Amino acid sequence: MLAPATPAQAESQRVPVCHIVWERNDDGQLEPHQVCIYIELPDLRLENPCPPACGPVFDWRERINPVDEFEYFERWNDAFRTLNESRLAEDPELERKLRHEATERFLGAARILEGSEVELNGIGWFDPETGESYKSDSPRLWEIGEQLAEGQRLMSAAVEDREAVEPAMEAYDAALDGFGYE
Repeated sequence: MLAPATPAQAESQRVPVCHIVWERNDDGQLEPHQVCIYIELPDLRLENPCPPACGPVFDWRERINPVDEFEYFERWNDAFRTLNESRLAEDPELERKLRHEATERFLGAARILEGSEVELNGIGWFDPETGESYKSDSPRLWEIGEQLAEGQRLMSAAVEDREAVEPAMEAYDAALDGFGYE
């Protein structure tokens, strides 16, 4: 379904948000690959080394079964994109509906974690157009990554204890705020 751009979307920018996923090549060696989504942000409030193409990339240390890692990040990305869409919605009913969908999608992704711990291993920037990666020591980007990791940990706990759902969503909201919703 297509909808006309809202004023907030008209002024926003499309930014990739990426995660590093390790996959085995034909020789059995692990190689990093970036799994990215594009989100619309009112204002990217981070210093971008190669605007407009680059976006933040997060490297996670987790104990997900490698076979399930790609599916986990695809589901997580879908949830995060839906949460972002809820933030851009001008209709309160649509906002609530999208936020509920995002919550359920985060829970679906968390079921793949099966209680695995997630922690931030590194941050940087990735240019999907060139495939180039850039290291970063940005405290703000690291903080956003920590908020995303906290959301993942809490949502994983929420699979067993629904009380953790709202704190998980608050952590994801804080990460979005850090990207450009202040």
